[in-house]
Amino acid sequence: MQESSKIFSGTATRYLSEKIAAASGERLGEVTVSRFSDGEFQPSFEETVRGELVFIVQSTFPPSDNLFELLMMVDAAKRASAKRIVAVMPYFGFARQDRKDKDPRVLRSAGGPPLRQQPLPALHQGDEPP
Repeated sequence: MQESSKIFSGTATRYLSEKIAAASGERLGEVTVSRFSDGEFQPSFEETVRGELVFIVQSTFPPSDNLFELLMMVDAAKRASAKRIVAVMPYFGFARQDRKDKDPRVLRSAGGPPLRQQPLPALHQGDEPP
């Protein structure tokens, strides 16, 4: 039995997320990011993620806002009882801070999913998905 999954996008990667969802034959999940006057924001999944494999696509450029948005989305998915969470980061802005002898642990130390670096094939209009 194949695991049920949903793909969601952060605000920085909507176009790429739509391409990934189309290439995988799925629709992009509904998520709302409410922004407040003091600069705070709150992501909210507008559909159930309980028991699902959740993919969250979010680049970290500019690093602080988008990385924090990703962490908040991971936290929201955990609180909504997602079975597994996979963070897809096409650009990881703090990757240059790592040294050869250290692992990138930003997401892991925040209670997020394990981080595995893997190059993604380019998705251009007209290309066949891998």
